[in-house]
Amino acid sequence: MLYTLYTAAHYFLWIVNAAIIIYCILTWVAPRSAARYWLERFINPFIAPFRRLGRYICMRWGSPFDLTCFFALIAIGIVDSFLPYVFLFFARLF
Repeated sequence: MLYTLYTAAHYFLWIVNAAIIIYCILTWVAPRSAARYWLERFINPFIAPFRRLGRYICMRWGSPFDLTCFFALIAIGIVDSFLPYVFLFFARLF
């Protein structure tokens, strides 16, 4: 059962990662499409914690690019890399 939870969490993070990448592409290609608005509602909880950091870096360094999605992708990658260790820890408890 624990392996099933690990696999589900891994695939969920993979789907969120792909959704963020597709969202970034859609903001460049079709910024007013309905798919972009739907993806924005889906990924906003994952991107929102990094908006302040992204705006700070944009204002501080004068970057014209919003790096919020980039920071979210890095954080999701870090969580995904620590996920096996967390589940191994819980597997030893049970």
